[in-house]
Amino acid sequence: MSQNDVDLGGHAIFDLGPISISAIADLEVSVNSLTKAYKEWTKQESNYKYGTVDQPLAGSGTVDARGDNLIFGLEGPNQGYKWEVRRIYIAGTDPTASRGGTAFLTVSPLRPQPNLISALNVIDYVPTIPGPAFYSAGQIVVHAPSRLWVVVVGGDDLYTYIVTGSVQESPDVPVSGRIVE
Repeated sequence: MSQNDVDLGGHAIFDLGPISISAIADLEVSVNSLTKAYKEWTKQESNYKYGTVDQPLAGSGTVDARGDNLIFGLEGPNQGYKWEVRRIYIAGTDPTASRGGTAFLTVSPLRPQPNLISALNVIDYVPTIPGPAFYSAGQIVVHAPSRLWVVVVGGDDLYTYIVTGSVQESPDVPVSGRIVE
């Protein structure tokens, strides 16, 4: 019997061969890696499931007489938490009346500059007012200390715009191997 043979008892001998021993070692490493990934995933799911709280959003602002872009903040999560934006609705004081302007959403720790809205800092927009926007999990994520901002461009002078919506707030738990934004 050679060193690669395994005696299965009695008269049966099974030849594993040199490649099979390497494959078994690789399989063990793969199983250990999958076990570790599964444990991290279940821990992350547990934190998300039990730490998630629905939070309402609300904000408003009035376009000045000069017709400048209207900028107002919808706040953001506290340190150690994150927001996943789920719904935004932008309208005027009459939620059914059509109003001028386009609303842009940005995420930043600093207030956006009034006339420097560009494709680089816009994460979404609502092209007509009134207008809703709905999001599934993870499309717009706000990490502390960032805030969610609304910029109304081309709004009606001296008119008040109102934003309502909801977010899901959960613990901002770092995922192993990735940097949290």
